[in-house]
Amino acid sequence: MLRRRDVSTDESPVSDVLAVGDVIRVRVGHGPAGEVLLSHAARDDDAPLTPAFPLVTGGSPWLSEDRKVARSDAAEPNAPTPASAPLPPDDYATRNDVRMLAQAISALRGDLLAVTSLVGRGGDAASGSPSSAELEQLRAENARLRSELAEERAERARAEARLSESSQDQRDNARALRDARRAAERAHVDPTEDGIRFEIERTWGNRTAPGERKRWPLREFRFGPDFIGSLSKLDENQLAKAVRACVDAITGRDREIPARDLHRLRTGEGGDDAYVVRADGAKCWRSAIEQGTPGARRLHYWELSGDVVELSRIVLHDDTKP
Repeated sequence: MLRRRDVSTDESPVSDVLAVGDVIRVRVGHGPAGEVLLSHAARDDDAPLTPAFPLVTGGSPWLSEDRKVARSDAAEPNAPTPASAPLPPDDYATRNDVRMLAQAISALRGDLLAVTSLVGRGGDAASGSPSSAELEQLRAENARLRSELAEERAERARAEARLSESSQDQRDNARALRDARRAAERAHVDPTEDGIRFEIERTWGNRTAPGERKRWPLREFRFGPDFIGSLSKLDENQLAKAVRACVDAITGRDREIPARDLHRLRTGEGGDDAYVVRADGAKCWRSAIEQGTPGARRLHYWELSGDVVELSRIVLHDDTKP
């Protein structure tokens, strides 16, 4: 709001200083309650003007000192006029400032819609808007770019498909080579204690990264009297699974692998039955080798004092003998 005493200090009519549609220079201040106060009388003609905000990003200020605002409702004395009170650059916006800016933006929205509508109808050469020929050229350029973008996306999709296919072929080849190598290694496994010990040590070296070997060391282990004999009925795939389960038991890694379903062996099937403990104090553990197959095999092993592991037997699921 611009009060009478803020327009001029003399007693001349306001109409001698202002006319409807004039754009004038004012000083912006704040009242005791934080309200924005405008004063034309206290203006400083030599002070630099704070430019009005632009109508569109990157555009020129919507209002300048040498421009008059022509509005259809200018002749109506009671018609509200938008408040255009830019803040000094070193001041902070108050709630009232934000409210007044919101009112100004709302008043300008109609002008923006009118400009948008004009461009949508094809423009007007007299007003400086794009001509029909320019709009057609822009539409053609837009269509060309859209076509190029679609082609680039299609080419990218084809390249990703080729890459995926190539990667899958590489994975298949690597898997086939690994399986063949393992089969060849298993075909030469010596079914003796020395041969099985070598297989366990080799599997530990292949499955444990150098940085993990301190965390999962291959502890001292030995074979129970029935262990080697329990391997005789296993095929190559089952033998490989059994050796991996042995490695997990010896390193203690089976405690962190849920699929191993590791638990102490009990003297019976009841939850209150006592755990199996040997005369020398060794504890018997049961670890899963297979899951979800008929007669899924389990590994039974003893944990002795001195952090030594004794591999007892490879058994079927229903066999609960240590």
